[in-house]
Amino acid sequence: MPAKKPNDPYRSKAEPNKVLVDFFSHCKPAGWFLDLGCNTGTELQYMGTHGYQCEGIDTDPEAIAICRTRLLTKHVTNTVAIVASAQDFLQEKVAALIAHPKGKGRSYDVIHCWNVLPFLASNEAKAVLAGMCKLSASNGLVFLRVFRDAQPSKHYPEDGPVHLFHIAALKEHFQGYEVLVEKEEYFADEGHPGRPEPHDHAVVSLVIKKPAE
Repeated sequence: MPAKKPNDPYRSKAEPNKVLVDFFSHCKPAGWFLDLGCNTGTELQYMGTHGYQCEGIDTDPEAIAICRTRLLTKHVTNTVAIVASAQDFLQEKVAALIAHPKGKGRSYDVIHCWNVLPFLASNEAKAVLAGMCKLSASNGLVFLRVFRDAQPSKHYPEDGPVHLFHIAALKEHFQGYEVLVEKEEYFADEGHPGRPEPHDHAVVSLVIKKPAE
């Protein structure tokens, strides 16, 4: 998510994730897009207006309400946004895919999960990563950003509310995938409830391609 703006608890943004935009040419011309942690729907709007059938989830009902209004106002009709946790949603979709392997279950050509996993417990994050791998379509792309185990993020306690990732361990979840982008950088956060002062996060952004099946 982008840095918080005054009076903007949902960190709304006008422009979609630049990494997603820059790599859109690597995506199929049309397909299914899944946004885990869609917030107010900027990426859903972008992919929906570029020929994709889209599904987005977020745990915040108010963010989803804003998202639905955005999509309705922009006449993006091929997109669904629901209130759900990433773990529960993926478990349901994986079960459907296993039960209906001949096309009735759904896999996704593009999965977007940006700054979501750090706020899940370790076991939940691992379950979400596993679900993403199972639901990624042949030649599908995964766009992922997490907080990495480096300064300045290391001030968080190991048992705290923010989960930090070792890059090598993160990539082990995607064995056999092609890493198209691996970018370590720092994310400037203007503050949020619980830590209102400006601060930085050490993050890593990944774009990963599933091999053809």
